[in-house]
Amino acid sequence: MVRTSGVGWLGLFIAWGTSVMATAGSADEAPFRDLSLDRARQTAADAGKRFVLVDFYTVWCGPCKKLDETTWKDQAVRDWLSKEAVCLKVDAEKDEPLAAKYRINVYPTLLLLRPDGAEIDRLVGYRDAKTFLADAREALAGNDSLSRARKKLEGANANDPSLRMSYGDALAQKGRADEALSEYLWCFDHGLEHGMGFAGVRLSFLLSKIVQLGRTHPAAHEELRKRRDAAAKAIETRKAIFGTAMEFTALNSNLGEPEQTLVLFDRIKADKSQPSMIRRYLLDQALDQLLKAKRYKEAVAESDAKARVRERIARHEQTKEHFPNDANLRTYMKRQVSVEGAKYYEALLGSGDRTGAADVAAMLVAFDPSDAYSQLIAAAKRTGDTRAALALAEEASKTGKP
Repeated sequence: MVRTSGVGWLGLFIAWGTSVMATAGSADEAPFRDLSLDRARQTAADAGKRFVLVDFYTVWCGPCKKLDETTWKDQAVRDWLSKEAVCLKVDAEKDEPLAAKYRINVYPTLLLLRPDGAEIDRLVGYRDAKTFLADAREALAGNDSLSRARKKLEGANANDPSLRMSYGDALAQKGRADEALSEYLWCFDHGLEHGMGFAGVRLSFLLSKIVQLGRTHPAAHEELRKRRDAAAKAIETRKAIFGTAMEFTALNSNLGEPEQTLVLFDRIKADKSQPSMIRRYLLDQALDQLLKAKRYKEAVAESDAKARVRERIARHEQTKEHFPNDANLRTYMKRQVSVEGAKYYEALLGSGDRTGAADVAAMLVAFDPSDAYSQLIAAAKRTGDTRAALALAEEASKTGKP
């Protein structure tokens, strides 16, 4: 029997406790290692691991942070990855050569590589623990994300625009740009024929995906410009519906060519046979360009600025209750009233209608003084009206609003 003094027992107890705490601490950390990719592949080969997982992230990426907070802390995920993989995290903006080598342009992208460097699959976007494990296991079994996306299109789902868009995503992620573009364009040209609920996605997420593809595959931008020009011709020849105007301006916005909206408006503004809804919509969408060119009188002459501001305020009041649980969205929507309303203030002030400008300013201040003053002051400065800007600043200081 080995005798141990009281101090000795205490020392053993402390050492045991320290060991337990260290183990508990390490259990809270995801199984990522500080290795180069080459070293990680060699380590995986030496240890008999099935794959290397590379989590490409950026510091500003919300879904990346959510992965860290949830999926990578899940015990089942940690246990499985510790058994099957060597895991790395790569800040794509710090290691640009590696991100470029693997065509990483969406975050997070989870790259699964065999120890010999062959790509097994890539999982793009946030996944909870259960979904990550299911997708990664499917990939290791030979059923990668492209195969899974293609399978979803079987049978009655063959023309589902949302599923075909996802299939296009999978093709793009695999570097098959021509095929991805073909799927995206089908969704843009025919998606509404198979689901009117696709309308909002078509002019937002789908267009952004095509523009993103066009950064490395110029044919994508060329195809969007063809559709933009066709929409412009339809509007000009009075063969367009209101949706065509929405399509035209959305294409210009996503292509980074908003000036084309003003170019078309200039061509049709004298044509009184144009549908009033289309003329008015194009004016709204061209307003920024008119203000930028300081064409204030034209902006005012083509619309009732005060009525437009009243409409925006009323629309906000009607829709704000639709999002009771999303405070951030409600704040954004409210701020947009001040942002957009200040444009009409700028047009009136720049055109010399100080009375009309004052009326609009009063409406916006009454609606949201916390944001209106800063927007109005900036608008006054853009017109070069220092007197109006100073008056607004003085009024804001008296009310205690910035």
